[in-house]
Amino acid sequence: MADEALSLVCTDCNAQLQSVKEAQAHGEATGHSNFEESTEAVKRLVCTECSKPCRTIVEQELHTKRTGHTTFEDQTRAAAKAMSTEMEMAKARAVEAGEGTDKKDVELVEPEVDGQALAELEAMGFARNRGVRALHGSGNTGVESAVAWLADHEDDADLDSPLLLPKETPKPSLTPEEAKALAAELLAKARRKRELEEKELQRLREQERIRSGKELAAAARLEAELKLKRSMEARRLEKEEERKARERVREMLEEDKRARRVRLGLPPEPTPEELEAERAKAAEKAAQEAAKRLPPPPVIPDADRLRDLLVGMKRGTSDAAAVTLCFQTLLRLCGNAANDPGNAKYRRLNLGNPALAARLLPDARAFLEAAGWAAAEGEGEGVLVLPGAGSPAEVVRLTAAGVQLHSALNNPFFGAL
Repeated sequence: MADEALSLVCTDCNAQLQSVKEAQAHGEATGHSNFEESTEAVKRLVCTECSKPCRTIVEQELHTKRTGHTTFEDQTRAAAKAMSTEMEMAKARAVEAGEGTDKKDVELVEPEVDGQALAELEAMGFARNRGVRALHGSGNTGVESAVAWLADHEDDADLDSPLLLPKETPKPSLTPEEAKALAAELLAKARRKRELEEKELQRLREQERIRSGKELAAAARLEAELKLKRSMEARRLEKEEERKARERVREMLEEDKRARRVRLGLPPEPTPEELEAERAKAAEKAAQEAAKRLPPPPVIPDADRLRDLLVGMKRGTSDAAAVTLCFQTLLRLCGNAANDPGNAKYRRLNLGNPALAARLLPDARAFLEAAGWAAAEGEGEGVLVLPGAGSPAEVVRLTAAGVQLHSALNNPFFGAL
């Protein structure tokens, strides 16, 4: 089999083909018409996972990218089969001649061979049928080639049978316009096939780019997590080392303290009286530190309630001038009490006073009570006083009320939402 043809090669693009039929399909798709026999078998790489056969490395790589399968078995030698180009071409011509007609109507004739060579073979003792088959199979290249062909095919079962092939009918020649149209059609098919292959490769490249990007992002996240873990572990070890160092220093101080007590003639450990004195001294120091601390900040009143009361007064009165006068009066009352908390006249309000009552709306009392004023005991319902004696919490509450009143007077959108 080493000297026999195992495949056909397109000399225009070096494509390797397994039969004459494939060569014809390749020619129709690409317009190539130059082929020659080759003793190199067509590759057959079979995927061990899905049994998909691949002929080229490129086809193998495309299959791997599509499916993820990476293991292939090389069955090239097992699938290699000697081919007779002449026989296959004759069969192909017979198929073409028989297209569109009944097989019973096809006329079978003996192929034409070199009569002189056939006579020489018969003189050598070969039967006529063998001679015709040998000359046709070897391409009518001479007696020696025919004898060699007979030696290679001596075990063929039909060697002595007459060789009958369909009679060839000449194909009508194409006009220049038809030939040009056929060539354009074949080129268009080849171009479409190439475009589809390029799109497929581009899609696979994009998938590979996305996959690589995801892998890089995952690797970056993993590296960041490991870096954080290493940092936390280093910090933990550092704190542990600091704790051990403090413990060693404390033990050294205790040991030094016991040594000094021994040098002074005292017992190594403090007596109960000494421990009690140390505790009293520590408590006194803590009390002094607590006295130096600032007092807790006063509780800020509910600003939302103050705002809601002002919004209710503004929406409940259609007279804008009366609302403005009321808010100005309330602002003056809160401001006086906050700025001079020790002045008794600012801390007491008589809502029954006609002059004051004329400047305030009916709901102003609720706002004053929210700001800190309360009804005075034994002086009637119309009298309000500030019970806080000028405490910081009282001043903060009055200031908060003043802030809400200032916003109500200067913000044109106050209460609009």
